[in-house]
Amino acid sequence: MTGHATGRMKYCVIVENGLIEERVFPLKTRLTIGRAPENDIVLGDSSVSRHHAVIHVIKGKPTVEDLGSSNSTFVNGEQIDKVTLCNGDKLLIGRISLRLYQGEHFPKRVGMKETQVVIEISKAPSLSNLLQLSHDQSSPTVGSDTERIEAIECELEKFREIQRDFFPNQMPDLPNWEIATCLHPAHEATGDFYDAFWLPGDYVGLVIADVCDKGMGSALFMSLIRSLIRVFSGETRLPGFSISHSDKGVDQFSALRAIALTNDYIAQEHEHTCMFATVFLGVLNPTTGLLVYINGGHEPLFIVSQTGKVQTLTPTGPAVGIMPCIEFKAQEVQLELGDILVGYTDGVTEAHAPSGELFTRKRLLSLLQEPAPSASAILERVKANLFAHIGDTKPSDDITMIALQRIPIAEG
Repeated sequence: MTGHATGRMKYCVIVENGLIEERVFPLKTRLTIGRAPENDIVLGDSSVSRHHAVIHVIKGKPTVEDLGSSNSTFVNGEQIDKVTLCNGDKLLIGRISLRLYQGEHFPKRVGMKETQVVIEISKAPSLSNLLQLSHDQSSPTVGSDTERIEAIECELEKFREIQRDFFPNQMPDLPNWEIATCLHPAHEATGDFYDAFWLPGDYVGLVIADVCDKGMGSALFMSLIRSLIRVFSGETRLPGFSISHSDKGVDQFSALRAIALTNDYIAQEHEHTCMFATVFLGVLNPTTGLLVYINGGHEPLFIVSQTGKVQTLTPTGPAVGIMPCIEFKAQEVQLELGDILVGYTDGVTEAHAPSGELFTRKRLLSLLQEPAPSASAILERVKANLFAHIGDTKPSDDITMIALQRIPIAEG
């Protein structure tokens, strides 16, 4: 035995882009792929799930299987669950491209010419790094250093102020409903966002999203994607403005087309940036409590009943912007009196304690299952426990949550 699945066929998997030194991985029996360090192929990119996919040899043929990843696995542009691979097939794991190679002689294991390098926006300098850089650079006078620092601080404050204006300063006024939100950026700017706005037909759009990476690039894309979703969903009520639109016969599902349109625009017009976002877009009928939604690769949302029973709204498609012409499935769910819908970003579940322990989705669920009188109360409970868990540790990612409750009618 040679250690390979067959004595004649030799396979390897080549990582074609991304920040990874070793790019060629011989496939003997199986290769696990993901962001977690225990994988055979570790892809340290935020678009990749911790345990994303596995390639194994079955009866001499290489087969790839998606492991329930957030952003799905694609082979030659087609989303797959499990499929047999052929020589030269291209895999897309998040935004990292890999290719299966069959032959007797493999390419070099390192030093391959990169077809594309995905630059993590998180590597962009933060304010503290910029200020340190200013101090480290030699300058003729102390005054010029001070002026440079003040100029950086001034520009960043303007950026923060502009970005704050992209968040709604007041939520839609919905009788018998409560909307609560929180946002705690980890850096000077945020790639997370939430939104709530009126739509034709007296429906309400609800959004929670997380743009990949961190820093200024992520924040700019947050502004773009938020604007695209509002425009493509058909928002017609802006403070102080009125756009003529007939609400007669408006389909509640029609606003969800915003996800596919935003996806195609980002994937086609900004392909070179390799940026994407996980997005949940819900369209609520506040009269009936019916919520239709698309979950584009985002963390599962939870609906908590008055008795603590939890229903999970899992992804119905991959993240937005990875690849054009992707199918996003729409789902619907009924919110009953007292139900609370809770959305969050991975900055909550992956928040680190000083010991390095993660907050985890399991801990979040345990907090949600305890009865809460309101949407704001349930968020306050989670925040109190989350920041007690974090302690003095500086958060590594933005922390964002949104909660919506259908207020129960008081008896008597």
